[in-house]
Amino acid sequence: MVIMNTKSKLWIKLCKDGEIIWEKTYGSPFDDLVYTVHQTRNGNFILSGYRTPNRYDYDGCIMKIDKKGNVLKR
Repeated sequence: MVIMNTKSKLWIKLCKDGEIIWEKTYGSPFDDLVYTVHQTRNGNFILSGYRTPNRYDYDGCIMKIDKKGNVLKR
């Protein structure tokens, strides 16, 4: 299970018992939003949404992270 807070960009992966496996932060200092999270067959995650590189622009964003939360592709 992955839990996120879009304002602080905090992502947490929990085990079935609710214990934290890892926690990471991603994103810009402005608003970023993830619309979908898909877990791949090998346990990685694909996240899609948008990022705000500055206060006025919005860019579509797809990011792939591994089982430990490390960014593989942006």
